[in-house]
Amino acid sequence: MNKTKIEWTDSTWNPIIGCSPISTGCANCYAKNMVRRFEGKLEIYKNLLRPNGHWNGNVNLNNNQLLKKFPKKPSQKYFVGSMTDMFHENIPVEWLEKVFDIVKNNPQHVFQFLTKRADRMFDYFSNHDVHQNVWLGITAENQKNLDERLRYLIKIAASVRFISAEPLLGEIDFRYTGQLLSNKDINWVIVGGETQAKARPMNPLWVRKIRDWCNDEEIPFLFKGWGEWLPEEAINENKFNAKDWVFDGECKMGRVGKKQMGEQNQLLDGEKHLYFPK
Repeated sequence: MNKTKIEWTDSTWNPIIGCSPISTGCANCYAKNMVRRFEGKLEIYKNLLRPNGHWNGNVNLNNNQLLKKFPKKPSQKYFVGSMTDMFHENIPVEWLEKVFDIVKNNPQHVFQFLTKRADRMFDYFSNHDVHQNVWLGITAENQKNLDERLRYLIKIAASVRFISAEPLLGEIDFRYTGQLLSNKDINWVIVGGETQAKARPMNPLWVRKIRDWCNDEEIPFLFKGWGEWLPEEAINENKFNAKDWVFDGECKMGRVGKKQMGEQNQLLDGEKHLYFPK
C-alpha cells in the first residue's frame, strides 16, 4: 500500500498490474508510463508493455501486495488497482476472489474500485457478494461511455456507487433510460482534467453542468482539477503564461501546466469542491 496524492482517496493498493486500452480515456494512461520507468528494475512490471510502450494486455498478480497487512486504525480509503483495471478481461476470477477476501477481512477500511469494464464488474457481482466496505465506480469520459457503463453499475447493490468523469473529454448528461439520475442512483461524482504531455483540454461548461446537477440532486461533487489546461479568464486573472491555446465553442483554453497553476488547478469558479459520500 502506498500513500497517494490522488485527491479522492488516501492510499493505493495494487494487487494486480497490467491493462490494455478500451476507450478514448486510455490514450494518455499514466500507469503505463509508470510501468515503463520500472520494467527493467522490478519483476512485477515485466512483460506488460509492447515494444512501442503501450499495454499488451498481460496482467501480473502482485503476491507481495496480497500478503501485506492492513492497519487496524485509522480507517482509510484505498483505491484498488491504480495500475490496472480490476475487471480487465484477462484477470482470472480466482485472483479477484483473493482480493475481495482480503477486503472482507478488513471492514475497518473502504476499498474503492474504478473500472471502464462495467459489464464484467456486473458479471462478477452477479455471483459474488458486494461487501459493505466496497465502493464501486465507473469511468465516464464522455456521454457514449457513460451510457454504455452506467446501465451495469446502477444494477449493482453497492453501498456507494460513483462516477469518475476523468479525464472529462465531452459534455455529459446524467440520465438513465431517459430519466435524470438522483442521489439514490449515484452517490458520488468526481471530475478532473487530463494530465501528461499529450493532455486534452476540458471545457469548463461541461464541468459546471455536472457540478450544478450534483448540487441540485444533493450528490457529493469532487473536482480533482483542471489538469494541464485552464480557462482563459483564470489565466488572465492569475497572469499565467500559456504555451498553447484552443477554442472549444464559447470557451478559450490555454495550456499552463499543473506546476504553474498551483492551487488554482483545484479551483472551479474560485472554490474548491472536495466532497465525499457520508
